[in-house]
Amino acid sequence: MRAHPNVRGLVRSALGAVCLLAAVLTTPAALVDVMPTDVTTRAFSVVWAADEPIASATVRVFSDAAGTTEITDALTVTLVAPQAALDLGLGKIDVTGLAADTCYYWQVESTGAVPVQSPAAPPFPEVCTALSTTKATAAETPIVNDLIVEPLSAPDGVTPGDGMLLVLSLPALGAYPVSSFAGENAALPSAAVDLGNVHDATSGTSAEPATGDVLRIRHFRGLHCADPDEQALVRYRRVPAHDELPTLGAPIVELEAGDPCFFADTECDDTIDILDAQRVLNAFDSQSGDCRFQADLDIVADQEIDVLDLQSVLNRFGQSAPFP
Repeated sequence: MRAHPNVRGLVRSALGAVCLLAAVLTTPAALVDVMPTDVTTRAFSVVWAADEPIASATVRVFSDAAGTTEITDALTVTLVAPQAALDLGLGKIDVTGLAADTCYYWQVESTGAVPVQSPAAPPFPEVCTALSTTKATAAETPIVNDLIVEPLSAPDGVTPGDGMLLVLSLPALGAYPVSSFAGENAALPSAAVDLGNVHDATSGTSAEPATGDVLRIRHFRGLHCADPDEQALVRYRRVPAHDELPTLGAPIVELEAGDPCFFADTECDDTIDILDAQRVLNAFDSQSGDCRFQADLDIVADQEIDVLDLQSVLNRFGQSAPFP
């Protein structure tokens, strides 16, 4: 006896659902935004975002890219991410005991339901420690770098960002970014990173950012966002002026917010071009609360990114700093 067509359809639907479920269950966990941060003469950190809560993690360190000589046992490897960060799938590990002006190679292993390595196999990525930490420039003037503070929140813009991670880089100057969790160096829900920990990519010594240098700031929001590729909010700011005079011969470090860029210069590179328009298009049709939404790109300030915001950039297309 032949099955009724409706029965056959139900069977096919059921089998399709089973196959889809099997595919979901067998999809391997993934790590994104894996990078070295906070590189000094004797240490570096690795940060990353996982697509599931992190139960444990470690970093293996090698003296060669092929991974033939592992030196992890001679170093101190410490998982420093707070529990709130691990619950969001955000990890950070400190590696200390290194030599100055030396290159190392690393692999991070993050464990949720199963261990996931990044990269999965050699060649392993390189990180090179700084040459030296200096307190003064060649002209013997003190290097006074402030802390940059950022409020962190979930995509709704209201929920405090407990466990979220701030990563800041100086694209034109620093070799590696610096990072800090919410509540670290600043009261919740903010995080603050110390520009004094940035080393110059060319000299390998302590960097001295100038007023107006571009800051690339990322808010790692982790599992607040379902799509791992959307979990990091990217903002551009400029180094603010340091207006505190030395007291008793000791410069005072201030807690500062970065200065905003010109509204249509979304890339903060002093030129309004296709890259600025593309940033708006990448967030196009998003609304406040969406992971793709960025308040910096909501130029008309109506809680959504649409043709009005794009037109605001296009109206300035081709202009360069100083902007009228």
